[in-house]
Amino acid sequence: MRLLGDHLPVDRLQAAVAFLAQPARIARTYQREQLQFDLTAGLTVAVVMLPQAMAFAFIAGLPPRMGLYAAVVGSIVGALWGSSSQVQTGPTNASSLLVLSALLGMEDPGTATYVAAAGLLALMAGGLQLVMGLAHLGVLVNFVSDSVV
Repeated sequence: MRLLGDHLPVDRLQAAVAFLAQPARIARTYQREQLQFDLTAGLTVAVVMLPQAMAFAFIAGLPPRMGLYAAVVGSIVGALWGSSSQVQTGPTNASSLLVLSALLGMEDPGTATYVAAAGLLALMAGGLQLVMGLAHLGVLVNFVSDSVV
């Protein structure tokens, strides 16, 4: 294995670049005849997911708009970098309950500090998942439920 600089393997650097270039690869290989089907599927998922996401935000003690942000951003990230084009990505009831239980002892739900802490918690969880993905630890995650991750 060759090294770049003092410590970064070239293989891992190439894997990281390939991972980050995934949206460009999707755009190049997209088949236009699938557009109508994809739009119909996206609209169908949105009709179900958006009210659900607002309810999950309410369960977590957050304003409903935070659920909308989670649903939209999660869907975009899941579509561009997810492991499958058929997987729906977004907030869940288990993650909402975990956010509430993790932050309830720190601050009152609905306050600005609580919302900021929930945002930091989301960034930390997403960063950890990104690191695990880049380290090819996805095999380990298959044995653990999403709420635990």
